[in-house]
Amino acid sequence: MGSPQWSQQEVLDLIGSRPPDFDPGMSYSYSNGGYYLLGVIVERATKRAFQDLLEEYFLNRKGLVNTEIIAGSTSGSPTHFYSIPEPDSELTDVTRWDWSWDWTSGAGVTTVGDMLQFLDLLFVEGLLSPGSMQEMTTVTSPANRYGFGMNIKTYQDKVLYTHWGAGAGTLCAWVYLPDIQSGLFVAVNRLDMADPLTPAYAFQEVIDRACDLLISRAQQIAEAD
Repeated sequence: MGSPQWSQQEVLDLIGSRPPDFDPGMSYSYSNGGYYLLGVIVERATKRAFQDLLEEYFLNRKGLVNTEIIAGSTSGSPTHFYSIPEPDSELTDVTRWDWSWDWTSGAGVTTVGDMLQFLDLLFVEGLLSPGSMQEMTTVTSPANRYGFGMNIKTYQDKVLYTHWGAGAGTLCAWVYLPDIQSGLFVAVNRLDMADPLTPAYAFQEVIDRACDLLISRAQQIAEAD
């Protein structure tokens, strides 16, 4: 069992074949298809490949040399990824599966070092303009806890920004607590599509525990000062 290759037009046809879930502004739903469409818009507006633009305007300038958006299968990874795709199937190495259907909606490859550097660029060094950051971190109705590109919630009376990613063989999340200027990135190389919720609950417990430690450490430093 594997993952077939999708052309961009096939994905667009699939997205366009479904009617809207609701009229604009009447409700909220996270949409992978929306992120895919953004990638298409960028490419058609610039007449350039999304990955080339990402490298020229961001990755190469900021030294994030181990990050790329996958338009097909990975070119090579030191880590293997595993999944039980269906309830009656066996554990499968999905490292070389094709991710063309996912692309700018979530088919990214990176490292812990690059992700932590990205969090520093985004939240400390001012990667975005103040106006763009304000939009990203402001929940606007009808959404109840989501800004433009990140989840916003309160944890232990502190603001917490986060975003998860999941797919066959991988589960990851970044978290940033602006009140204490601390963040983390967590990833595992197995996610069973036959049962994705059980590891997700355990994953959340790991994130909560890590946030507890970061908050406790920040309090100790503040008290020592």
